[in-house]
Amino acid sequence: MSLSLLTKYSREQYQGLTITPFPTKPSASSSGTIDPNVTISLDGWVDDNLMAFTITNAPSTSTALGISSASADTVAIAITNDNNPAAETTYWTVNCGTDGPSSNWSLSFAETSRAGSGTWVFTKGKTGEDLPY
Repeated sequence: MSLSLLTKYSREQYQGLTITPFPTKPSASSSGTIDPNVTISLDGWVDDNLMAFTITNAPSTSTALGISSASADTVAIAITNDNNPAAETTYWTVNCGTDGPSSNWSLSFAETSRAGSGTWVFTKGKTGEDLPY
């Protein structure tokens, strides 16, 4: 899967999207030391190419996202300290190429700053028709 066009939305814009939930919950794993102040939630597909997701930051934490130049299936996530006393959720889609829902996809979020060096990895949930026999 080759990512392109990472788009940030307001809460109202995001709620206006027609997001089709995943038929089977994606599996999640991590490697390295991930920052516990950030939560990533994959919500589903918008059409056949956009994956919708949210990033929730703990108080005094902010994030900036970009598509990694090092890996085609990775979103780079820079995590920094800030003075915001409240938790904050940001709303996103990323273009995953054509026919995303039916492909065997994997999406990574790699931390590029602060003390952590972790990576969150989400892969397509397996249904009966996806399992090898």
